[in-house]
Amino acid sequence: MTERFSDSSSELPLFNRNLQKARRLAGYRSAAEFAEKNGFNAGTYTAHEQGQRAMSLEQAWRYSVTLGCSMDDLADTNTSGTTLTFGETIKLALRMKGLTASQLSEKSGVQQSYLSRVINGKILDPTWSKARAIIDALDMTIEEFRDLQQP
Repeated sequence: MTERFSDSSSELPLFNRNLQKARRLAGYRSAAEFAEKNGFNAGTYTAHEQGQRAMSLEQAWRYSVTLGCSMDDLADTNTSGTTLTFGETIKLALRMKGLTASQLSEKSGVQQSYLSRVINGKILDPTWSKARAIIDALDMTIEEFRDLQQP
């Protein structure tokens, strides 16, 4: 990749946007913080995340392993260009955080049967209190959750 992209994440290629989302989901506020805490060169990682420098398959794999997600999560989460549903976003967050629905149910206090219906799209709009409990149990802010929903 020789083309430079602006700092606006909406203009970044899907892989780079997903790399940035995975880093944020893992609790790192900045690219530099992630790089420094995990032994990566901060300038190189930041350039990779911003789409300003090409990365090898091995580098992408190392980032995904460190972030606890798969290469598939980084490469192809939402290619339709549409916003993910609440349930689809939970599925993505669970995969990226390495959690099960059962663990999320226990951590959030939301019954597993209810959570399953939300994840499977049977309940499209959960109650505010349950949605908030789920997002909190995922250790995410509402903004991070909404960011994950966007294409």
